[in-house]
Amino acid sequence: MTNKTPRWLASLAILPVFWLAGCSDAVTSPDALPVLDNELVLFVAEATGTPPTSAAAPSQERVAAAVAHAKSVLQRARDFLQTQRGVSPEVRALLTQADRACQRAEASLGDGNAAMTIRAAMVCANQAREAVFLARAERMAAMQDRANSAVAEAQRLMAAAAPLVGEGAPEGAKVQLAVAQRALDSATQALEAGRFAEAIARATQVSVIAERIIRVLG
Repeated sequence: MTNKTPRWLASLAILPVFWLAGCSDAVTSPDALPVLDNELVLFVAEATGTPPTSAAAPSQERVAAAVAHAKSVLQRARDFLQTQRGVSPEVRALLTQADRACQRAEASLGDGNAAMTIRAAMVCANQAREAVFLARAERMAAMQDRANSAVAEAQRLMAAAAPLVGEGAPEGAKVQLAVAQRALDSATQALEAGRFAEAIARATQVSVIAERIIRVLG
């Protein structure tokens, strides 16, 4: 009696073949890789400083230039983030991913795999830039919170100081209150325009003057 393999079991046997076919990065030799897509062409043009004229397989020199460019972008991102306080875990994770991508690019460069090298280099540069943009956005949000608080405190102190500067108040107090009011107007305008550093500086000036008036006349 002949043992026949069940049809469902035979189907399972060919699944690894289809799986391997789908994992082109694992089975495709460097010589068989497709030409560069548009995104990679633009990245090579950026890295080499040349016009994006063709999607043909790039020379070894251009591939090496792409890796060097990515490493330069990563280093600039590191240098920038070292100057920032309170960098978030998300930013640090992006920088770590960028570093790993650059390591993959260098490894692929040594293997002579041009397309994989350039793609890894592009990922490295992209993620390094994302880390910088995210850090800037986080800093802007923090600056906005500080500016809102500074202007609110200045408004509170001005509301307390203004009633103290009546008709019989010293002329100097009246002048200083007017200076503070102009600075408060500028701080409010700067806050509305998104100039948060200016808003903080102006609001701080207001608070100093208003608090002095309160201490002297209150």
